[in-house]
Amino acid sequence: MRVILSPVCERVRSQVSLELDGQLSQLEQAMVSRHLERCAGCCTFRDDLVTFTRALRQAPPECLGRPIALPRLGRARTAAFRGAVIRVGAAAAGIALVLGLGLGNRGLVSSTFRSESTARPAYLDSPDYEARIIQQVRSTRPALRTARAI
Repeated sequence: MRVILSPVCERVRSQVSLELDGQLSQLEQAMVSRHLERCAGCCTFRDDLVTFTRALRQAPPECLGRPIALPRLGRARTAAFRGAVIRVGAAAAGIALVLGLGLGNRGLVSSTFRSESTARPAYLDSPDYEARIIQQVRSTRPALRTARAI
């Protein structure tokens, strides 16, 4: 029968092994210690794991009767795997390019990805645009001066 643990107990039990290897941060160590003070089941689990780990680490290494040999991948398999990786990468790059071009032309991509020259309004290129702005500013200044004097 399997005992259903709370998510906190499951997390703490997975962190106990990391604690034994010295791979927990100070905050995680404090959280595990705090939980073990309150949870008898996790405390028993930790004690059993510490006992087992200590016995395993102190046991002498076993001498094998024959060496362990792992099968090598043949050249054909390795080449096929590399070819598959290259094809998948090329396909992903192609899809990204098509989507980028398609979305960019529909205006769905933000203006930071589009050329700024197309976003420039035509009236800014008019030769008398600046002259008209200066004339408008000069014509409103006397009205501002008279408004301040009143």
